[in-house]
Amino acid sequence: MENKKGVNWFFVIMAIVSASELWRTYDSEILNFDNTTGVPSFNQTVLNTGVNSLTNPAVYDTEWSQSGQFLYVSHFGEPGIQADLLQFDFANPIISLTSVLP
Repeated sequence: MENKKGVNWFFVIMAIVSASELWRTYDSEILNFDNTTGVPSFNQTVLNTGVNSLTNPAVYDTEWSQSGQFLYVSHFGEPGIQADLLQFDFANPIISLTSVLP
């Protein structure tokens, strides 16, 4: 779902939400979501997910794996920026993002 500010969010699994700014170089964030109150709260930033894109959205999409362990972040490609699909292991956040493309 995209809101009026261009934030692509509300991919909910196990009461955890991923929020990614579409038109800036900001990194994606993971939020806890309280099902009772509907209030999100900050969990962590997924570093190095934002790119300095001038022609395309910085982040094309974010999706959770079915198990909820992995967050996938995709980037558009353009001159100087490689299109990519990155995997973040939520169970092991010390490991940095890993490209899943060959």
